[in-house]
Amino acid sequence: LLLTLDGKTTVLQNYEDGLATAYTDTLNWFVDKDTPADTVQVHDFIGKAVSYSSTGCAAYKASEGQLSAFGLDAPAAKLALQYTVTEEKDTGEKDEDGIAVTETITTPSSLVLSVGKQSPDGSYYAKLDDSDTVYLIDPDYMDTLRAFDVSSLRAADVCKLSSDEVNSMDVTLNGKTHKLTIDRKEDQITYKLDGTQITAVQFNDFFSSVQSAVSEGFAPKDSSEKEVLRIVYHTNRAGFETLTLTVSPYDRNLYVTHLNEGDGVLIDKSVFEKMTSSFDALLS
Repeated sequence: LLLTLDGKTTVLQNYEDGLATAYTDTLNWFVDKDTPADTVQVHDFIGKAVSYSSTGCAAYKASEGQLSAFGLDAPAAKLALQYTVTEEKDTGEKDEDGIAVTETITTPSSLVLSVGKQSPDGSYYAKLDDSDTVYLIDPDYMDTLRAFDVSSLRAADVCKLSSDEVNSMDVTLNGKTHKLTIDRKEDQITYKLDGTQITAVQFNDFFSSVQSAVSEGFAPKDSSEKEVLRIVYHTNRAGFETLTLTVSPYDRNLYVTHLNEGDGVLIDKSVFEKMTSSFDALLS
């Protein structure tokens, strides 16, 4: 999706296999090509961006002069969305059981909407690129676009690594460091804590307690922070072989996490307690 609003352009791009410039391939949405974005927030914004409704028709077949008068020769907003349409098509053949054989057809498509000036009744003039018809759309639509803050799309994950990307983890809690290892041999995966084998369930309880943590907001790095949990991930991802996550108290109800010394992601106290209790369960 490409949005140009009042002269400023924002690009939202989906990469199915992620980007090599990100620390994990589980991040698929990016803002302006290289900044990871939160999938839920992106989908929410795209839903709003394509949810415009017509309040009437200003011109069925607009001339160049009308387009100029409507402000569509230099739009205040332009939305370009590229997407695919997938459908099942009957091949005309049948399988050995007499059931019709279908094939999946994926077709690239696009939607380009230009929004011009405001009309006397408060609506906005708008048209699709593949049409000469100029519509009137509700002014709330432009209010929604202008209220859009690209920073709201910022990825809010504490750490989005998948277990497939991790070889081992050094976990420091209560002043002592422990080593979690993942040994992959011939389609068999073995998990160990300080050399002692543990179950996949035990490992995943702790691992997911971190990866599923939900952000409560953001905070800048504070030199006075005293970390209470440190996790060093050793990964198989080129360029990101080591990632360090720290957790420190923020206030009575929140903790702040930093991945590789980046800006802080706030989590609820109960989320931190889940992390530590699941790791304590491993130790016991």
